[in-house]
Amino acid sequence: MSAINATPKSATPAMHALSDTPVVASLSSCAPASAPSASRRAGLALLLTVAAIASLASAIACAATTAPSPAAPTPADLAAGQRTFALCASCHQIGGNAGAAFGPQLTGIVGRPAGSTRDFAYSPAMKASRIVWTEQNLAAFLRDPGKVVPGTKMRFWGLSDEQQIARLIAYMKSVR
Repeated sequence: MSAINATPKSATPAMHALSDTPVVASLSSCAPASAPSASRRAGLALLLTVAAIASLASAIACAATTAPSPAAPTPADLAAGQRTFALCASCHQIGGNAGAAFGPQLTGIVGRPAGSTRDFAYSPAMKASRIVWTEQNLAAFLRDPGKVVPGTKMRFWGLSDEQQIARLIAYMKSVR
């Protein structure tokens, strides 16, 4: 056998199974005494990649279960939202006895399909919008009604303060 065809035993890649042993211990048992061959480096890179992906997946799963939930609005937030609703009150009513005025009543708006109350004549654009009023959709509409529903009858320039919008929505959600 010629020296060209012979493969030294130290250059043969070792096969490793994934186990519960720490990655460091697995790596130290793979470390060659001399410079590693290309196939051994590829195997080591694969092992590191698998370990990194497993570690990342574990971190993501942990983060998903420990993510903080949004804080409940404080009485001060609700009071600020009620003060902001004064801008809306010239056209809209909210509460137990609310009805349509110049605009539709807004009691229970979060979760309601747009253009769905029976006592208000909505624009064709609002009826056709197929929007469900989530907090995100309401916030976008309050920022720029004409952009969210082009052709809406609502004549309002919009709000630009994100905290004011959040407090207004929290107030509207709190009223039954």
